[in-house]
Formats: sequence, C-alpha cells, structure tokens
Amino acid sequence: MPSTALPSAFDALRSHSSDGHVRSAIERIAVSDLSPGEVVLRAQYAGVNYKDCLAIHGQARIITEFPRVAGIEAVGVVTHSDCQEFQPGDAVMVHGHQTGIAFDGGFSEYLRVPKGHLQKVPAGLNPLECAVLGVPAFTVAMALERFEELGLQPGSGLVAVSGAGGAVG
Repeated sequence: MPSTALPSAFDALRSHSSDGHVRSAIERIAVSDLSPGEVVLRAQYAGVNYKDCLAIHGQARIITEFPRVAGIEAVGVVTHSDCQEFQPGDAVMVHGHQTGIAFDGGFSEYLRVPKGHLQKVPAGLNPLECAVLGVPAFTVAMALERFEELGLQPGSGLVAVSGAGGAVG
C-alpha cells in the first residue's frame, strides 16, 4: 500500500512550560513539529489515563521536555515508514517507551514514532480493543508476573488486592 499524503497541519493536545507553569491546549501543528521517528501513523484511538491528566495539568512533573504532545498510549494506522518492519496500512499500537513524556504522544491526529516503540495490533484484536486494554492490561500483566515470581498459584492461599479500582478492577 503506498504512503498517503499528510495534511499540512493537524490537531494535537500540546503542553508548554513557562516559569514552572504547564499550559496545555489543542493546537494546529505539522509532522515536522513532532518527535523524531521512522514511522508516522494516523491515530485512531488514544487511552486517557490518570498519568495523562497529571501531565497536562503540570502535576507530578511527568513531562520531561516541552513542548510535548500528551498521551501515553495510542493505536493507529501507519501512513509513512522508513523501515521494513512497518508498512503503510499496518495497524499498530504504541505504549510505554516514555510516550507522551519524553516523546510526543497519542493525543494527536498523527504521531511520528521510533520503530522500536511500535507493535503491530495482534491478529484477532481490533484497534479499539487494543486501545481499551492499554495501561490497565499492562498493570494486570505486571501483577500476574509478580505473583508468578513469588510462586503464587491458584488455590495456594488468600491474596489481598488493594487499589484495584478504576479501569483495572
């Protein structure tokens, strides 16, 4: 599938810092305004997480460099690629790798992402399902991995779970 033409400008929720105060607003930006990377994708979905809310309001000093497009995860379709791993038309997701913190994130119509930050949407899942899973699924996976490290098995006793509210529990 050939690359598609990018618009000259598109909308993104971008944060700026001045005198220690963070201001976030929807702005018209161009691909050249985004973080470097080999792959450009058109965002279809972006999760809205507690960390995103802290970041855009300047709490907890989450964003490390300004200006920054917020959003720690996104799912979209590749429009341009300078690598063999990802081709135009591929459905992909980005999560982690300091997305929305040290690299521009998912609250934008388009993202430019380093190829190592992307994963293809797994067969059997659609982009919306991947977007819904995002951080909550990662949180659960980390907890289950820790249970395994501790040797916990179903039926081996009681486990207290605190703080499993919101999207996780």
